Amino acid sequence: MKTQIPIYIAKVLPLMALGFSLTVSAKTLITSTELNKLVEQIVEQNQQSLIQRWLPLNADAIEEGLSAYPQVQQTWLRKLLIEQLRQIDTPTPAQYQWVKQQTNSNHILYSHLPDTGHEHALSVVNIPAQAKGLINRWQSIKTAQKWLADIEQNRFEWPTLIEELAELNRAPLAVDYFLKAIPANQHTTLIDGLLALKGNDALSSKANLPKTIPSNLLISKMLMLSEDHHQQQLYQWLWSKPADEFSIATLQAVVNNNIGSDNIKQLKLATNNSELTSLGLNLMASHYGHEPAVIDFLFTLLGQDHKSAYAAAALAKSTSPQVKQRLSQGLHSPDNQRRKASQLALQLSQQQQ
Repeated sequence: MKTQIPIYIAKVLPLMALGFSLTVSAKTLITSTELNKLVEQIVEQNQQSLIQRWLPLNADAIEEGLSAYPQVQQTWLRKLLIEQLRQIDTPTPAQYQWVKQQTNSNHILYSHLPDTGHEHALSVVNIPAQAKGLINRWQSIKTAQKWLADIEQNRFEWPTLIEELAELNRAPLAVDYFLKAIPANQHTTLIDGLLALKGNDALSSKANLPKTIPSNLLISKMLMLSEDHHQQQLYQWLWSKPADEFSIATLQAVVNNNIGSDNIKQLKLATNNSELTSLGLNLMASHYGHEPAVIDFLFTLLGQDHKSAYAAAALAKSTSPQVKQRLSQGLHSPDNQRRKASQLALQLSQQQQ
């Protein structure tokens, strides 16, 4: 039996309140034209003012207000209300209760959207997914607020934050909220405390130890608060850890720092991490390939087993005649690794022309 795409209405209902006729059954989806009319009509009726009136009500009162509208319009109004509630960091118990109820809602609206190129109907409103996302957002903010309260009451501990951070679905949001609100006079003390955990890395493989090793997310975010001395230590710590999207994003952002020599230093250090070698060398070549020290560094790597191919790819980006000449000379090197890498760089350079 062919599975039907789920929709939010089980019976046919006229959309009289919207000024046009729309029927939706268990086998029918809303069209893109009807969807546009729905949106336009709700805008014309100034439903945002209605949403504002619902915000302070309890869950039952909100549901009673929604029940006055046809199912299609109800779904869109729920969407607007959840979007408005996303602007609130600390919901009232009634607001939280209503959103929590929506996580089990069956209000999901599908439509064929011709501009997307998809053959199948796509979800254009998904109330349970929106509600779950908002609950996760509020939980992350609540946890960050607790960390801030711990700082104020002088009971903050990094291991507690790290353990709680690992449980959050919106960890980046929690860290961002936390960092923006930390008093400036606490920055140095907090970073010192975080760096004190660096020695735990060597012990992290023991299963009986608590997981109190800072994530790459946390280290990369703390870089934004750090002064030069701390910054160098945090960078080196980040480059020494297994790479993920946060360390990769941080490495890509290094080239935007003000002091080029420091940026080159960090790119060099990052290349010692095998998972960051290729990216580090390519960034070095793309942004600092004209620097003699960078060119010399790349040439020294041509003879290294694990970095020669990456160095060759980086050198291939250069349009300098001097670089091409040195690569040509490398074709006659007695070092087999260097000779092969020089040849690879020249071949790649020709392909890029």
